[in-house]
Amino acid sequence: MEVICGKKTFYMDAEEFKSMIAPYTTVAVEIGTGNGKFVYELANYQPETFFIGIDADRSSLVKYSHKIHRKPERGGVPNVLYVIASVENLPHELDDTADTVWIVLPWGSLL
Repeated sequence: MEVICGKKTFYMDAEEFKSMIAPYTTVAVEIGTGNGKFVYELANYQPETFFIGIDADRSSLVKYSHKIHRKPERGGVPNVLYVIASVENLPHELDDTADTVWIVLPWGSLL
């Protein structure tokens, strides 16, 4: 699946993804995350949960996908991943992983 870190994107395979979420007790997904602020803010208060923000518009994810990789004292959080994907074609790596799914402010193809 395609993930974003600042302005750069890379592909993460299923094995790497599973090892990333393994230490967490729950996984929460926001479909249509927009700029990713919602999952970023929640991740700060729920360190035991791994958060995944999904959006097809990579440009909207640049700011918060960069922030998560900072040092913790500068706003970094290790329990967030931003995935570039459309709701119509979600990556198979996400199959059977979410304990909670949100669609907070649907618009565009989510309507």
